[in-house]
Amino acid sequence: MQSFIRRAQPHQIPGYEDWLASLLHARGITDAAQAQAFLYPSLDALHDPIRLLGMPQAVALIRELGARKARAVVYGDYDVDGLCASVIAEEALRATGLKTVVYIPDRHTEGYGINADAVRKLAPQAELLLTVDCGITAVEEVALARELGLRVIVTDHHQPPDTLPPADAVINPLLGDYPFPGLCGAGTAWKLSCALHGLAFAKGQLDLAAMATIADMVPLLSENRIIAAHGLTALADTRRPGLLALMRAAGMTPGQRVTSDRVGFGLAPRLNAGGRLNTAQDALQLLRTTRDDEAETLAQRLDDLNRERQQQERQVIDQAEALLAQENLLHAHSIVLCGQGWNSGVVGLAAGKLAERYGFPTVVLTEEDGVATGSGRTAGGIDLYEALKACGDLFVRFGGHKAAAGMTLPLDNVPALRRRFDEAVRAQLGGQPLVPQVYFDAPLSLADVRTDTIQRLEMLAPFGIGNPAPAFLLAGVQLASARRVGADGRHMKMALRAGNELRDGIAFGQGDRAEGMPPQLDAIVRLSLNEYAGRVSPQFQLQAYRAGEQAFVPDPVGEQRALMQDMAAIVSNISRLPAQAEAWTGEEVPPRGTLLLCRTADTAQRMHRRWPQLTTAAGAYADRRGSSAVLYRVPLDAIDAPCDTLVCCDGLLGEAEAAYMAQMFPEAKLYFMPRTEALEGLLASLRLSVDDLRLAYVQARQDGHLLNLGWQPMRAHAAALILQELNLVTLEGNQLRLLPMTKRDPADSLLYQLLQ
Repeated sequence: MQSFIRRAQPHQIPGYEDWLASLLHARGITDAAQAQAFLYPSLDALHDPIRLLGMPQAVALIRELGARKARAVVYGDYDVDGLCASVIAEEALRATGLKTVVYIPDRHTEGYGINADAVRKLAPQAELLLTVDCGITAVEEVALARELGLRVIVTDHHQPPDTLPPADAVINPLLGDYPFPGLCGAGTAWKLSCALHGLAFAKGQLDLAAMATIADMVPLLSENRIIAAHGLTALADTRRPGLLALMRAAGMTPGQRVTSDRVGFGLAPRLNAGGRLNTAQDALQLLRTTRDDEAETLAQRLDDLNRERQQQERQVIDQAEALLAQENLLHAHSIVLCGQGWNSGVVGLAAGKLAERYGFPTVVLTEEDGVATGSGRTAGGIDLYEALKACGDLFVRFGGHKAAAGMTLPLDNVPALRRRFDEAVRAQLGGQPLVPQVYFDAPLSLADVRTDTIQRLEMLAPFGIGNPAPAFLLAGVQLASARRVGADGRHMKMALRAGNELRDGIAFGQGDRAEGMPPQLDAIVRLSLNEYAGRVSPQFQLQAYRAGEQAFVPDPVGEQRALMQDMAAIVSNISRLPAQAEAWTGEEVPPRGTLLLCRTADTAQRMHRRWPQLTTAAGAYADRRGSSAVLYRVPLDAIDAPCDTLVCCDGLLGEAEAAYMAQMFPEAKLYFMPRTEALEGLLASLRLSVDDLRLAYVQARQDGHLLNLGWQPMRAHAAALILQELNLVTLEGNQLRLLPMTKRDPADSLLYQLLQ
């Protein structure tokens, strides 16, 4: 179950087409001046860096120390933002005359941020300690550095605590009245470079600043949009040997336009791979090197590490899924998982994938020597930092922002974190259900999925947080085809049809849905151009879907098969549990916990029309979070989802079915609707008379099977099961082996009774 929310409303801006004005309005742009600034981002629109709180003091101190050729240490971080910020700061400090080195902590032995041991080691080597992308919460560590004689400048963009570190200067766009608080760590360092040397100097660092801005998922609005737009152009023309080698390793060709997607999915993961699996030194040196041969070696090494990172990430996700399979998420609003031996460098990525998959804010931790270290990612509009802040006393340290955070805590505190984090998420929800929200900008016809449409949408690029790639609702389109593609069938290749229009698309990571797609759907898609063999064609990327008006394809044979599977299970698992089913009153269905079981297409379609917001599924249903759903021809043992309410929408077969359902779902309350004519017809198609059973027995004696009766396969199967239940035959596949003949009454067969 998910909520589709329209982001863009009709809007007009003089001089702009209505469709573009609507998209701009959804991104906070309401007039022509704002539209001009957004669509044509100019470096002239950057804010004066001196307006950043602490910037005048930092500039004065750096120039003072640079004048006498003092030594400085840039203390950075091991992700793309921290690495790019470190190189930007190093270049800026050296240009003032400071003899500068860069220190990047080891993620696996030191963790994130400034640590006391590193401060003690660095103190004799420098007079200035400049932090980038870290330090805002390091009150004790900065105090130690000052005691040891270091001057300290903190530049960071993470959420400031109530007490700031006692540095000579603290620069953070979230402090003071700086007009744009959304800079990343490298963006903040770049503003320091601008303040020290002017824009002409800092333009040479825009390639690094843009890469970090995109990779760190800060809002691509205002200054960040300017940095990203001009920086992507600078990236395409970069002369840094390391970036050129990295782009080749990512499969990018010379002269190819560099987009935010190519940075986010191609360059950034490779730069991050070193710090995740080993140390960040190779990535740091790649950004600094001036030698082509060294750049090629380092880029290849990072490319290899990225492949290894992908493998380790999949392993952590698989093991995390195994842990989740043991938990009942029906009443949960968050996920907290802790595993042994998980690489601390990939748990944040795993948290992001799980948060996206389940729609819950997620924390993934790895334990070692009684300490749990990990990362969290948000979902459902929850402010992750505030939710974790409510659990602050459980952590040794934690930090981050609304969307992502890192933390360290004693292993014994993990159960309390699981409970209190969920309580904090519930408090933010204010009693409302946590329903995955999918945003789209506007409806679109399939005929408008054209090359020229997609090219015009590029006016809004670069895309990212705060300026997502436009998404559109294709309402009531027909599913033409769907099949698994890619390694292990992880993705779904599909085609949609509307009238005479047909368009191809891809659904990344949704290969497991290819067999259960509805015949008609409302699809939220993003548009892109597919370039293959010199041919350019429009395509869509499926973001989310729900069943359209026609949710199910009638499948009489499938209905028979599912019914027989349940009946056979009822016969084989006769339960002594009393029947507890009650009549269903047709009340509202909550977002989670209710399954509407429909044995016939007519009933399933009727339930879908009544509750169109519910998930639909046919043949099987798996959902660990327990979303409410309409299920068609889904045998009870093909349901892998927690629930607290089961409704037999076609009516009950009898007390035996109720008892079996109570056995299968002991925590659920059972309800039934009146028996439908559709179910009566389904039962009639399988029903067998005494003469039918006698004929089946004679056929079994003659042929050892029932294939020559000319009956529908499921009806013949029902006859075989009844004969077996009466101890007249044993069934081995399609073969029947006769047992010693005895006179039996068909009424002694529970299956026979159910069919009657």
